[in-house]
Amino acid sequence: MPGPIYAAFVHRRFVVIDEDLCVGCAFCVDLCPLRNVLDMNDKGDKAFVKNPYYCAGCFKCIERCPSRAIRSASLTGLDDSA
Repeated sequence: MPGPIYAAFVHRRFVVIDEDLCVGCAFCVDLCPLRNVLDMNDKGDKAFVKNPYYCAGCFKCIERCPSRAIRSASLTGLDDSA
C-alpha cells in the first residue's frame, strides 16, 4: 500500500465529504486503512475529512459509502470520475 501523502502529492487526489448527504454510518472511518484521514464529528452524526493529504488513494470509502456522500477531489477541484 502507498504510504501517507501518496495520493495527494503523486496523484494529486484526496476525498471530500458532502455533509448534507452523510448519514453518519462511519463506514468510511472504519474502512480507511490509514485510520487518520476520516473521523466523526463531536456529535457523532457526520463524518469529516480530518487529514486529506494523508489519503492513500485506495478510495474504499467512496466505493462503500451508502449515501454516496464521499467524492474524489483533485487539487484543482471536485472530480466525479473516481
